[in-house]
Amino acid sequence: MSGPENYEQAVTELEALRHRVHELEASQTRLKQAEEELQASEKKYRTIFENTGAATILIDPDTTITMANTEFEKLTGFSRVEIEGKMSWVNFIHHDDRARMVDYHHLRRMDPAAAPRNYECRFFNRQAKMLFCYLTVAVLPNSSQSIASFLDITEMREAERALKAQQEQYRLLVETMNDGIGVQDAEGVITYVNDRVCEMLGYGRDEIIGRQTSELLNEASKGVWLDEMAKRKVNQYEPYEVTWQSHEGELIHTIVSPRPMYDADGNYIGSFAVFTDITNRKKAEEALRLSEEKFAKAFRSSPDAVTITTLKEGRFLDVNEGFLKITGYTRSEVIDHTSIELGIWPSPEFRRDIMAQVAEKGGIQDVEVEFGIKSGEKRKIVYSAESIDLQGVPCLISIFADVTEQRRLEREILDVGERERQKIGQDLHDDLQQHLIGVEALALLLEKRLEQKSKANAGLAHEMVALIREAITKTRTIARGLSPVYIGEGALFTAIRDLAKQVESIFGVSFRLDVSKAVQVKDNAAAVHIFRIIQEAVNNAVRHGRARHVAVSLKPKKGRLTLTISDDGLGMPDDIGEKKGLGLSIMHHRARMIGADLVIKNNPKGGTSVICQLAHAS
Repeated sequence: MSGPENYEQAVTELEALRHRVHELEASQTRLKQAEEELQASEKKYRTIFENTGAATILIDPDTTITMANTEFEKLTGFSRVEIEGKMSWVNFIHHDDRARMVDYHHLRRMDPAAAPRNYECRFFNRQAKMLFCYLTVAVLPNSSQSIASFLDITEMREAERALKAQQEQYRLLVETMNDGIGVQDAEGVITYVNDRVCEMLGYGRDEIIGRQTSELLNEASKGVWLDEMAKRKVNQYEPYEVTWQSHEGELIHTIVSPRPMYDADGNYIGSFAVFTDITNRKKAEEALRLSEEKFAKAFRSSPDAVTITTLKEGRFLDVNEGFLKITGYTRSEVIDHTSIELGIWPSPEFRRDIMAQVAEKGGIQDVEVEFGIKSGEKRKIVYSAESIDLQGVPCLISIFADVTEQRRLEREILDVGERERQKIGQDLHDDLQQHLIGVEALALLLEKRLEQKSKANAGLAHEMVALIREAITKTRTIARGLSPVYIGEGALFTAIRDLAKQVESIFGVSFRLDVSKAVQVKDNAAAVHIFRIIQEAVNNAVRHGRARHVAVSLKPKKGRLTLTISDDGLGMPDDIGEKKGLGLSIMHHRARMIGADLVIKNNPKGGTSVICQLAHAS
C-alpha cells in the first residue's frame, strides 16, 4: 500500500475512533445518570420502606427474609444482621397459624388472587411473648419476592377482650338483676327486655319484643303511660307507677324509672326504663290497711278498756269508749295526758315495775291490779299489755278488763260457802257431837249395869262405847275441817297444827311446822283462805306428789306475810299450765281474794314449793 492510501485509512480509523470515544463518553454519562437515578430511587423506596409505620419485610420464595425495616426489628427484638438472609418469617408465627400462612405464601406466587391480601395471625417475638398482628402481603411486580407488613394489634385485641368481658358483665348484670329493664323506640315499640321483665309478665322475650308497650298495660295505666311518653320527648322524666296485665291476667304493680335516648344529632329515638316490682308491697299495704281497719273496729267496739300510750311516759295517744266508760273521763281529759297525771296506777313506782316487766318480756298478760278512776274509786282490773312501735316511737297497747264486780261476786260466793262450812261444822260440834256424847254417857251406864248381870253383854256394851267415842272423834275432826278457824279464838296456828297431826296420822307423812309467834291474822276471812291454801297444797303433795316429808312455814318479812309449803314429792308435770286442775285454780283464786301473790314451782332437788305472800299482814 502506498503512502497516501495509508494516510487516508489512518485518518478514517482515527475519526471512527474519535466517534467511538464520543459514544463511550456519552454512554458513560447516561450510565452514571442511570446509576444516580437508581440510587435516588433506591433511597426513596428505602426511605418509604423504613418509614411505612409498620413492621415490613421482603420475602424470598423459600420464605427467607431478605430485608427488614426498623419497625420489624422493634417488633421481633432481632436486629437486621440477625434477620436478613438468615431467618424465615415462619419462625415467628404461632404453630396453629403456620400451615395456613405457608399455603398462602405459595398460592400467591402461582396466582396472587388465590391468597388473601389481609389477615390476622399470632406472632412471637424474641422474648417468646405472643402478639396479635394484622398482615398486608403482596407479590412484587415482575418478581418472585413478596412484601409483607405487620401491624401490632395486641393492645387493640386486649382492649376488645376487656370490652367484651365488660359487656358480658353488664349483660349478666342486666339479665340477673332483680329489677326489670326495657327499651322502646320513639313510637313506643319494645326493642329489648331482660329476663326479669319476662318473669314479671309471664311472657317469653319473643312474645314481648316488637309489641307496643301500651298493649301490656292495665287499662287504668295507659293514660299515665302516654302522658309520661310525651314528657320524655321534651326531656322531662321522673319515676312513676303503672300497673301491667300479666299473661295470666294478674295485675303487676311497678315503679318505672325512665331515661330518654337521643341520637348524635340530638333527636329523640326512644327510651329505656328500670321497672321495680312493688306488687308484694302493694299487697302488703292493702293487707295492712285491712288489718288497721279491723284493728280500729275491734279497738273502738271492744267492751274492755283499750289504750295506746307512749312507753316512756305513759302519755295517752288513743283510747276507746270502753276506757272512757270505766274511768268516767272524757276523751279530751285523757288524750295527751299521762297515766300518772290521771292517777290510774297506785303509784309511779308501781308503773315503773310494770314497765320493767314489759321491757324484759315484750309484754305482760293477765296481771290483776288496782285501777284508779275519775271518781277516786279503786277498781279491780286484769291488765295485759304489749309493746309496739308507732312511726319509730316505742308505745304500749293496753287492755284493762274490769273484774271488780266479778271479784265481789266470787268473794261473796266463797264467803257464803265458808259460812255454810262453818255452820255445818258448828252444827256437828254443838248438836251431833253433843248427842253422841250423851249416847256415850248412857252406853257407859249400860255397860256398868250389865257387868253385874252378864259379862258377855257387858263386853258388847264396851264395844258400843268404843264405837261411839270413835264417832265423836271423827265428828270433831270433820267439824274442825269444815270450820277450822274462829274469830273469837284467833286460832290459825291451832288449825294448822291440827291439820299436821291429821296428815301424819292418816298418811304417815313427816310434817314440819314453822309458824312465827309474831303471826296474827286478825281478819278471820283471810285466816280461812290461808288455811285452805295450806290444806289444798298439803293434800296435793301427799295424794298426787307422793311426798314423804312436808314443811309449812308462816313468817312475817318486810311488812309481808310469807307462807311456804314445800315437799319432797314428784313435783309438777311440765305441762301443768295446760292441765291446771280445780284445786290449783281455787288456790290462786283464794290468794287473789286476800290480795296475795301465789307462785307454785318445782324445787331444784325435787318436790314442789307453794309460796304465798300477803301484802298487808299484821
